[in-house]
Parts: sequence; structure tokens; C-alpha cells
Amino acid sequence: MDTNKIEMRYLTFAFVYVICLTTSLKMYSQVNLCGEKESYHPLDNQLYQIRDSLSISKVDTVIIYSHWIHSNGWNGYGKVQWRQNGETYSVRISFNKETSSIKRGEIKKLENDTAFHYFFDNRIDTIKANPDSQDQRISHDGRHFFQIIWNTESYCFILPNLLAQFNPNHKRVHLIHFFKEEGTDILIIDGNKAKKKNGKK
Repeated sequence: MDTNKIEMRYLTFAFVYVICLTTSLKMYSQVNLCGEKESYHPLDNQLYQIRDSLSISKVDTVIIYSHWIHSNGWNGYGKVQWRQNGETYSVRISFNKETSSIKRGEIKKLENDTAFHYFFDNRIDTIKANPDSQDQRISHDGRHFFQIIWNTESYCFILPNLLAQFNPNHKRVHLIHFFKEEGTDILIIDGNKAKKKNGKK
């Protein structure tokens, strides 16, 4: 049997086992995003569990990302990418509101590690602040959470969704667009105007 297939099967089995073992126990426990902001969102808890399980598997670099689409109730999705033995893998998780549970996709082997290259080539870790705020406000705005761990280093930020929409040229915004999915903004921005998706201002 192909060595890559054996490696993927082993990786998948270990990954699923750890997640199944810990999900029911810690789904609503608290985690601290970027060491400062408390989160009880099940997606963030799940991402931390995946990150911690990968950290004991000799993984080179791990990225965890979540997008809480709007903060009026649990929703959204998260993604994990990691590099191991020169290969890049990815898995997507989402929150199912009907069952109040986490749904995990299949582990995929990626052809490239574009997000990692973007981070290191552009020295994103030297960027210490989000883009400047804007006048537009919205209740229950969504937020993006990003963390990367490599060697003994870590870099993390939380970015409000509306701030990301109004600052498309900021490098942190460029980075989250490797993970953010289309059609997940609460507002559609047209020039200086912001419209809700149903067409009402």
C-alpha cells in the first residue's frame, strides 16, 4: 500500500479519536483568544483541542482560524491548516445550529501552503495592530480569529468583520481571506454605503 495513504489513514484515525474523546467534555468550556479575550464559542474550543492534539504529533506549523459570522447566537465555521513532514493538510469544522453540535469535514492534503508562505513572506508577525476603525457600525458584528504557531513562536489576532470589509488592503485582512468564505458578510459594502443583504440600508 502507498506510504502516503497509510500516513493519511493513521493521521485521520488519530485526529478523529482525539476529537471524539474531547468534544463532549469541553465543547462549551472557556478559552482565551490571543491570551486576552474570553470565548465560550464551541468552534473556538474545538480549534484549541485540534491545535493541542497536533502539537504532540511533531507538526511543523499550525494555523487555526474561526469566523463567527454574527454574534447573535452560535454560528460560523473554523479551519485548521498544518504542515507535517513537508506536507500541508487542512480540515474544516462548522457549527450546526439545529443540533447544537460541531460538524467536522474530512482531512484534506493541500497541493500548496500559500497561507503559510503569505504569512512568512510578508512578515505578518511584525504587524501589531488592526486597521484603523471606521464610522460604520453594526450590532452583533462578526469577528475573525487567527492564530499561527511555529517552533516556539506564536502570533494571534482578532479582527471584527466590518473592520475587515472596510480595509481590504490591510495585510491582516489579506491573510484572513485565505480562510474566509464568500457570502459570509452581514453587510454588502458599495463604496461608502453599507447595505444589508436583503437590500435594506
